[in-house]
Amino acid sequence: MRIDSNKLNILAAKSCLSMIEISKLSGVDTVTISRILKGSQEPRIQTIGKLARALNVQVEDLIKS
Repeated sequence: MRIDSNKLNILAAKSCLSMIEISKLSGVDTVTISRILKGSQEPRIQTIGKLARALNVQVEDLIKS
């Protein structure tokens, strides 16, 4: 399962949350979030779930189709 970093970037921007706020809400380190957003790191499904909950979206919204 691969995350769509473009979708993640768009949803993060729409949420009006900073990377630090997303990190606090999700429990995912800011460095990890930055790497995911840049596409240089592929997250585990648990991490995708944490990010989805923090952004108030479904996991499917973050997955490449």
